[in-house]
Amino acid sequence: MKRLLRHIALGVLLTGVASTAAVGAAVQDDPNLPKVGDDPAKCLNLPDRPDLIVRAYNFKSHEGQVKYVLYGDKAEDFLAKGKRLFKLEVPVKEEGTEVCISLPRTGNFALGAFHDINGNGKVNVPPDGGGFSNNPKIVFSPPSFKKAVFTVGPGVNRIEVEMRYLFR
Repeated sequence: MKRLLRHIALGVLLTGVASTAAVGAAVQDDPNLPKVGDDPAKCLNLPDRPDLIVRAYNFKSHEGQVKYVLYGDKAEDFLAKGKRLFKLEVPVKEEGTEVCISLPRTGNFALGAFHDINGNGKVNVPPDGGGFSNNPKIVFSPPSFKKAVFTVGPGVNRIEVEMRYLFR
């Protein structure tokens, strides 16, 4: 798991979402990880590594942070404490947020995006909300892994996550 984490590289698209200095500092300082890309059109474009561009939209408020949490291909790991592959928090912007993650391999993944409106680092329902890959309906519990899993192939892959809230 630690090896996988070391090989996940993050690039934040410079589309007004966040700066590489703020979010990419840890990646930039580690010589074993690739540098953060500075061209949003190319993402990171690393050899033999697929890129995943995630766009979250439909925010209730443009305040707070959105936390992206990536899980691997094991259903039992989905949303389980300590089983995530990767986590990133970025400020919410009016136009939505967009991040790019350079993955270590192709395959199946699931992703959750959680909007912390007041920035307290906790999920407060209401007012906080969230969404998942494939945009499954969220009724009284999170979706199953089967409903959230998506496949990443070679090259650049894109997914969109619609943010949902208990009350609008």
